[in-house]
Amino acid sequence: MTGIGVISNAKSARNVASMQGVHEVLACHPEIPHLVFHKIAHLRSGLRDLASRGITHLVVSGGDGTVQASINDLLQDRPFPVLPSVSLIAGGMTNVIARDAGLAGKPAAALHRLIEKIKGGQRGELIERRAIGLSVDGGQTRTYGFVGGAVGFYQGTMLSRHFAHRIGLRQMLAANATVLQSILRLLRYGPGPRSGFTEERTVISIDGAESERREVILLLFTTLQQLTPGVKPFWGDQSKGVKYTLVDHPPKRFLRAIVPALRGHGLPWMAEAGYHSGSFDELRMTLRSPVVMDGELFMPQDHRTIEVTAGPAIPFYRF
Repeated sequence: MTGIGVISNAKSARNVASMQGVHEVLACHPEIPHLVFHKIAHLRSGLRDLASRGITHLVVSGGDGTVQASINDLLQDRPFPVLPSVSLIAGGMTNVIARDAGLAGKPAAALHRLIEKIKGGQRGELIERRAIGLSVDGGQTRTYGFVGGAVGFYQGTMLSRHFAHRIGLRQMLAANATVLQSILRLLRYGPGPRSGFTEERTVISIDGAESERREVILLLFTTLQQLTPGVKPFWGDQSKGVKYTLVDHPPKRFLRAIVPALRGHGLPWMAEAGYHSGSFDELRMTLRSPVVMDGELFMPQDHRTIEVTAGPAIPFYRF
């Protein structure tokens, strides 16, 4: 039988309320090791311990930051001789990755279902998602994740932290509230200090094409199929590794572009108006402000050039 191992971030929002139930589930399966950690720094040694026990199916319970840290350790530290199968449980405050490629339901119920199905001989539904490699130091180091962005995406993330989370909104409710508030602020005030959404002058190159100087108000990229329910803001050629949407400054005909952009239905006039979407294997872009990936901030180094590349496929299993 597949060797199952579980890691849980004890500080992730949903895990805090669900940990007792998780322990009760695992009490019935004492052969399954469970790593509960309070600091991300302890994750690497925990994964090495699970690898030494011959674990072949890793269950990660936590938010997007926990998933990002786990995948980075798996790909860069390589504690497992062969990359294990991975299942995600939405145990955090934001669970965009788990909601796209993970198990539905609260942590204890999801874990119980997974164990019973694996013990019953089921393999689960394979959902491959390519990791995205992000470098903010000219390619010397790379961090892997699944959804990220810059300029307006960074500004919207800060808005979410200061507004949605401050008043108690969590998970998809917080994400949807942030999208709505961002749109309303732009409609009311337009780009600039009053709305909190400002442009950045950049030099950008996609897949080795000649670099272009342009003013950008939003960059969004992902390998996930869906960011929030009903929101799929990508269109055009999706054949390469990473999907992206780029919006020039100023965003022309903004009101008319909102619905088709959010639903992924690009219209013929949108590219000329500054709304671009498609896919790439490599993007290079100069930036002054941080890049956000899976909720974590990454500040470009002195040369201010970031690299975003399509990375390896990760085998997620859903039950």
